[in-house]
Amino acid sequence: MAASSKSIVYSGRFPFAIDDKRRAQVPSKWRTEDPEAEYMIVLWPHSVGKFLRVLDIDGRARLERRMDEMDRDDPNRDRFHRLHGGNSEVVKLHGGRITLPGWLADEAELKDEAVLVGVFTCFEIWNPELFAKSRIADSDATKNVVLSF
Repeated sequence: MAASSKSIVYSGRFPFAIDDKRRAQVPSKWRTEDPEAEYMIVLWPHSVGKFLRVLDIDGRARLERRMDEMDRDDPNRDRFHRLHGGNSEVVKLHGGRITLPGWLADEAELKDEAVLVGVFTCFEIWNPELFAKSRIADSDATKNVVLSF
């Protein structure tokens, strides 16, 4: 898989309503110019619950490289492959919207509202209540790191 020629920086936070077809509008600055571009939606764990991480072609390439770099004898290698392969789906944008597969939306507790969160190399889709809890947990966990900058 080749990386795109123009990398997108995912930054910002965007609340949105999920429609009855589980579609979410992706900000225009986060969209690739390729209408056939695929995005991998991965169910991702956090201490407060699960959310969806959305990887573009560059993010997928980075994830695949990391998995390939793992020692073949490492038992976590197969676990990592199963975890991410079995908890993900590849989708395309239609009209600037991403359709969330039902089982992934259910696992991430996404119903009527969500928050898109840019994390530089990818973006995440959160249940708003879990996202608020994650901000507190992340702030507490990184307090000493932030002070060292």
